[in-house]
Amino acid sequence: MSGSDQALKHRQDRADGRQTRQRIMDVAERHFAHQGIDAASLSEIATEAGQANKSAVQYHFGSRQGLVAEIMALHQRDIDQHRLGDYAEPAECDLEELVRSVVEPASHKLETRSGRYYLIILPQVVHSHPEEVRRAPNPEPSRSILAAMAARLTHLSPELAGHRVAAIGTFAVDALADRARVRSQRNAEPEVDDRMFIENLIQMVLGALLAPAPERSPDDALSSPDALSSGSALSSNSELSSNNEMEIP
Repeated sequence: MSGSDQALKHRQDRADGRQTRQRIMDVAERHFAHQGIDAASLSEIATEAGQANKSAVQYHFGSRQGLVAEIMALHQRDIDQHRLGDYAEPAECDLEELVRSVVEPASHKLETRSGRYYLIILPQVVHSHPEEVRRAPNPEPSRSILAAMAARLTHLSPELAGHRVAAIGTFAVDALADRARVRSQRNAEPEVDDRMFIENLIQMVLGALLAPAPERSPDDALSSPDALSSGSALSSNSELSSNNEMEIP
């Protein structure tokens, strides 16, 4: 075989490999969305993707976690393209613009079946597989937006601002997943259209971020030394602590 023939075969093999990986990812999205990341059978995914080798997922992605990370990265790149193309730098945005820069690019995923599967999978990743979120190809835009949001909450302490942004980020992820499930059902008729749903979600997130800081009175039971000690223990183990940063889609 000549050098040119070998080069042609190499290019064809690479193209075939990319197509195989994409078929596996397409099938896996549906299985992960319907059955759950941990419950879905990798061998069934490989078979449905047309692979005789039931270990095709491990061959192409290394592991279940590698497959999940690749699916997340594919959709995250698309979301980042929308975000970078349509919104100013976080430092130049007010709070509402920051919220819109989070919700609106992710909401585009409601428009396609693959995107809806991604939105359904995302809460599983955020809640149970956060390491896959942190393996995103370029997490810096998300972190910059989160930091800018927290900085705008000047009525809160830095600690409360960080906790609130993390909690509301989780709420937005779950709300989009619920919407995607409704949209994925046959003959389902949502009470409001997507445009109204997205605008309402933006305003709910904005309202929650701007809610007043909690007040403590001297007589508050939480002011007692025992309560404060318990509170410190809870805070150190909280899923919203600074050691477990919430990422956004």
